[in-house]
Amino acid sequence: GTRLGPKDADVVIHEYMDFNCGGCFIANLYIHRIINEFENVAVIQHNLPLDKVCNHNMKSEGHKNSCLKSQYALAAAKQNKYWVLANILFKDDVKEEKDIISEVRLTDIDLRKLKEDAHSEEIKNELQESISDADSKNIMSTPTLYIGMRQMLGVGSYFDFKRTVTEQGGREKESHE
Repeated sequence: GTRLGPKDADVVIHEYMDFNCGGCFIANLYIHRIINEFENVAVIQHNLPLDKVCNHNMKSEGHKNSCLKSQYALAAAKQNKYWVLANILFKDDVKEEKDIISEVRLTDIDLRKLKEDAHSEEIKNELQESISDADSKNIMSTPTLYIGMRQMLGVGSYFDFKRTVTEQGGREKESHE
């Protein structure tokens, strides 16, 4: 997975997600807010595309182009730009590769390298490892989050999410008003 937050965090949130999942979009907003509000919390985002193209567990087509979006996100990580692209990939109007490319042109991501890496065997294998990791934990739906030792399926209110982070040992940053 790809990490956001301090390396020595006391509380680590593991999020298994799909870029075409509405609940995952909300969870993404929550985790960014948590990272800004807490001093000892980190997030590791694991790609779990619910798309038959790359996920052998899917019986139906599932979320179209989720595999492709995950490949692009993992490729962006090679340029230390995972979170820049991840936030773009959640947008409703980013549906196909041409949409990803037009959005990337507005960033400082090296587009030629990104495209090459996104379609490489290395990235496809990395994505399969992420899917296998979820399989080994019997994770079949997104978003699935582990906040410390607590599993959450889906997302409720931000208040509940924040309370769970606090219960697991998260410390809010001191406000500097």
